[in-house]
Amino acid sequence: DDAGGRHRKTRAFHGTYSQGAEALAAFVAELSDAPESPDMGFSEWCGLWLSRREASMALSPATLENDRMRTAAARMHLQGPIASITADDVRRLYNALAAGQSPSGRPWKPKSVEGMHKTLTKVFSDAVKSRLLAESPMEGVQCPKVPKKRYTALSAPQMDALLESLDYADGTQRAVALCCACGLRRREVVELEWRDFGPSLAVVDAKTAAGSRSVPVPASV
Repeated sequence: DDAGGRHRKTRAFHGTYSQGAEALAAFVAELSDAPESPDMGFSEWCGLWLSRREASMALSPATLENDRMRTAAARMHLQGPIASITADDVRRLYNALAAGQSPSGRPWKPKSVEGMHKTLTKVFSDAVKSRLLAESPMEGVQCPKVPKKRYTALSAPQMDALLESLDYADGTQRAVALCCACGLRRREVVELEWRDFGPSLAVVDAKTAAGSRSVPVPASV
């Protein structure tokens, strides 16, 4: 109000509860101490960004640990004011990590570089929201392509030999038999109960209804 010298500021939000909690924490931080100087260093912004992520209490410890690990690697190569970082700088970062110029000294695999891309996209996007940047340098950077893994399936004779060699008195080897003979996923096997067995096996997929199905069980298994 005018008398107290205050005014109210609101922001519309649409999403889940956990996303709302994260957005609220970021909005509060933006109103209270959001930096507006384009001279802020990239490393300094990363520290502030991490603090906001932790304060949101909407992210898992594993996600926060990945954030810390990736920003630590980025700080090795992206230095100076955040506003001075370009798309080319980010591409050079990816190449450096792939070549082994990382905190551990080991080359990053394509999947890890892809994770870095996702984190930096969020880092710079939040910098734009905090008015540090007019636009994100990530707009000009393509996400690294991760080569698909190639798997070689066992042949029918190899599968038969495996099933015959298993010790069905051992719980782990029974689980292997169910995976191989019935085409079950690991998480589906560990959730099975004796009541699920009959002429066929009733599999209930906790993730999608379409994954629930009935499968035959070979007599040997």
